[in-house]
Amino acid sequence: MALEDLTGTKYIDALVATNPVPTDDRPDGVGHFQGIKNVLKTTFANITGAVTATHTDLNKTSQFPTISSAEAYKGLRVNTGGTGYELVASVPNPSLIINGGMQVWQRNTSFTGPTSAYTADRWKYASSNAATVTVSKATSTPYGVGSSLGLYVNTADASVAAGDYSSLQQFIEGYDAAILKYGTAYAETSTLSFWVQATKTGTHCISLSNSAGNRCYVAEYTVNATGTWEYKTITIPGDTTGTWLADSGRGIAVRFALMAGSTYQGATGWSANDYLATTNQVNALDTAANYFNIKDVKLELGSVATPMCPRSLKEELDLCQRYYERNPSGSGGTYPVANSLACRVYNTGAGSSTVAISLGFAVTKRAAPTVSVRQDIYDGTETDATPAETHKSGFFILDTIPAAQYLDLDDWQADAEL
Repeated sequence: MALEDLTGTKYIDALVATNPVPTDDRPDGVGHFQGIKNVLKTTFANITGAVTATHTDLNKTSQFPTISSAEAYKGLRVNTGGTGYELVASVPNPSLIINGGMQVWQRNTSFTGPTSAYTADRWKYASSNAATVTVSKATSTPYGVGSSLGLYVNTADASVAAGDYSSLQQFIEGYDAAILKYGTAYAETSTLSFWVQATKTGTHCISLSNSAGNRCYVAEYTVNATGTWEYKTITIPGDTTGTWLADSGRGIAVRFALMAGSTYQGATGWSANDYLATTNQVNALDTAANYFNIKDVKLELGSVATPMCPRSLKEELDLCQRYYERNPSGSGGTYPVANSLACRVYNTGAGSSTVAISLGFAVTKRAAPTVSVRQDIYDGTETDATPAETHKSGFFILDTIPAAQYLDLDDWQADAEL
């Protein structure tokens, strides 16, 4: 019978298992064996030495190495066939976290000893314990540029009482959090991703909670090496129960635990509680000079962490100023900064005159804010001024200016945080 043609460029798939048959002529058999040699040399053209891989090695789905944190951060994974890398997503998802890159610091760039205070815009440090810390704009980042949020322990607290806790947190407005559909049968899966650098290795925890503090999700992650930036991703199933605000109120709290006493400890997953962490949570405040830095925090829709999509400084500032705005002349120092002139009005008349001074906000606020204002007459002593009216778009002051003098409105701030 006719044998397959094995001349030229042929590969193993050209071989027919039933050839040759016993009735084939001897010359046909010789030609067939020569053809097999040709096929093997063509298929394995680059084999010039002994192959030491076992059949187990050769049967591996993928010969590609484990993807590093940096590669995962770029959205890469090994493809299904194990033949190479592929992008997890071609377009990064938007983030529900504002100022996750730690670009905006309107209030100041360093805060020592806060127990409950905003630091970087939208990020609040909350604690109840004996430790003292400094939260600041840190220069250490995973890739050597930009800034991170850094917490440094000044005075340690190695003994954690039941009611002790410490966390960094951000409250997401209900209008934005509504995309996750929490509290409904259609609740969506989301993914939290971030970079962390810490002194304290071991188990750390994040948690999500609702505005009433009666629904929470707790998850653990591991810091593997001291002082090393590590990329973490946590997939969070949607919560189909509980009450989650979908308006201008507090929709979701995202919290990074640093310390948690037994009152704030619970199991991983969803529960009808307000836990910060599990019993495995390390005490990151147990030694003076410990630090905890975070960068590029992102909460997004879906079960896959996509790359961070940095916003411009203006875009990030606009988002932050929906919740807090500071007189630009005073921004960068703790309120109030003396002589940070915002507005000056001069009375040219012969007698005293009552004037209305109106200042508009750069961004409409989430709600009518609490406004604090400093003022002085003719560069005199600065005093607190009380706005006559405050709105989401601005405020105005009614004041009396003596003849031939001027009124300065100095530093001011408008707070509409959740």
